[in-house]
Amino acid sequence: MSDTPSEHPQEPIRPNTNLSTVRDTGRAGWNLTPDQIRSAVEQLRGAGIEEAKIAEALAADGIPVPIKRGPETRSEAQIEFDKSSLAPAANATDYRINAFEMGQLIAATDDLAAAVGTHVLDKQGTLHQLGIQLRLGLAEMRFPALAGGPLIEQAAQDAGRYQQLNDVEKQIYDRQQVHDLHQITDADEAVKDAKALVSLWRGKNPSLVAYLDGAGWFRSAATVLQLAGQARRMYAREALANPSKP
Repeated sequence: MSDTPSEHPQEPIRPNTNLSTVRDTGRAGWNLTPDQIRSAVEQLRGAGIEEAKIAEALAADGIPVPIKRGPETRSEAQIEFDKSSLAPAANATDYRINAFEMGQLIAATDDLAAAVGTHVLDKQGTLHQLGIQLRLGLAEMRFPALAGGPLIEQAAQDAGRYQQLNDVEKQIYDRQQVHDLHQITDADEAVKDAKALVSLWRGKNPSLVAYLDGAGWFRSAATVLQLAGQARRMYAREALANPSKP
């Protein structure tokens, strides 16, 4: 579109572990279940901790702030949808991305470091931070847990190839992707839906999304189809709010 977790075993975190303790001891947030994270956040809120400080602690582990519980506004059909495998991941850390393959495909360039906010000399840190921010982006686009990782891996492969092309080859590549989309679906609608979905992420992290777009992450027909498919799942869920409405 022209447009693991650590493998080192750790002790289980107890349900009453305070989130600030987790951060201070360097324990990765992915060891907490979504319910434990929500419980810890509610404890901090109850203690009067500022929302900005809570968000900072969570962001250190790549975890979005749990939404405050309120009155149930979903329809019964939406509740059932949210119990299915098509529902958004409960937590950004649920997305599994092959970090080794990413490291082979993506170069930790100065531009990428600037996009993710790391030092240009910290190559490993740049790729690590990229992984965190990619997961947060998937969460913004409300991808199901099982679908998010494959999308990112496909997009990374596309970007790796795209960055090897010269300017003329990139133009040919872009035309080929549009042609391929037309062979499969309504290309204009697919691109429109994909762009609408990515805009949810762009609104939260414009610098990174702009970098990814220019680096070829969202240009292939395969990636556009996955993005458009997720947008249509979201449309379908929205329609379940009033299933009897024509």
